[in-house]
Amino acid sequence: MDNWYEEIITEIRQLIEQKQYEQASALVTKELSMPYIPSDIEKQLQQLQKDIRYGKSENRVVQESSLDQILMDLNGDASRQLAAVNALMGRNLRQLTDEIQAYFNSDPFPQAQALLINAIASQQIEEEFTVIKDGLEYTFDGDCVVPVDQCEGFVTARQYLQEWLGNKYPSVYELAMKVLVSAIYMNLPLTYDKEEGRDLAYECACQVADLLQDEVLQEQLKQYASDYNHVILN
Repeated sequence: MDNWYEEIITEIRQLIEQKQYEQASALVTKELSMPYIPSDIEKQLQQLQKDIRYGKSENRVVQESSLDQILMDLNGDASRQLAAVNALMGRNLRQLTDEIQAYFNSDPFPQAQALLINAIASQQIEEEFTVIKDGLEYTFDGDCVVPVDQCEGFVTARQYLQEWLGNKYPSVYELAMKVLVSAIYMNLPLTYDKEEGRDLAYECACQVADLLQDEVLQEQLKQYASDYNHVILN
């Protein structure tokens, strides 16, 4: 019996060390509710119960402190803003709508702002937000914005890039995909329709071809455009 209690006490202590406070608390409560507990074991369980309460309290303070630091980093340079937004993406943004709008009002780093808008869209936040882009004001409801991975224009553009570049120019395809993803993000809170996908793919591919100064690829892309226009006209 003594060995059994020792195992329980050891398991609870291990859970506390791992900050698994809810599981540890459940075990303590279960043992304390037993009809009979040796007095020395009862004292140990009661002390562990106090340790769990302290651990929970300390953990909440750390989490709040971490959130405070994240929100402070939103006022930092570009890299700190990006890191802060990345950390916020794993949180419930419904609890931070005021802080998010304050960030949008602070002339944020454009890429960080775009990532946060996409996170709002992904969590379908039913709140109104306002952002400034290129001197223009955009007001949008978070649950009405289309997340990047669900953008029909993105899906269509990716298919065209795969068709044009995927097999023959795999490295160019990877670069063009990066340009495409960036374009979709930076267009938020607006989106691209399916009908815009081909033109978007062409623009992204041309940007990469021009960057690489690849004349063969440039001519190939012009041929794709010519063939497409010929099909449309006929």
